[in-house]
Amino acid sequence: MIYMTFRYGGEILLVRVIDNEVSFMTPLTGGKFYPIDNLYISKNDAIEQFPDLKDNENWRKEAIKRLKCYIGSMKSEKEVAEYIKAELVKTGYSLLKEDMTKT
Repeated sequence: MIYMTFRYGGEILLVRVIDNEVSFMTPLTGGKFYPIDNLYISKNDAIEQFPDLKDNENWRKEAIKRLKCYIGSMKSEKEVAEYIKAELVKTGYSLLKEDMTKT
């Protein structure tokens, strides 16, 4: 299990990776982790990653589905964590802490 803590402005985001499952928690979620299905994703970011979704009415659902499939293909928690870290840093988040816990 890997936990990562990020900051974006005044917002704190905790990310948990267990195998190929990613979940997120912010103070707004009341201390509860939510699956990647609840991840905020902008249409511009989705289209940048998946240009064919530009005119798709279900662009968000399809982008999340593809993201989950991509993450599911990764070989280790560390690989998943590195991908999530790179994506969040690219969008302006700063990594504050990373903790690998043996389960």
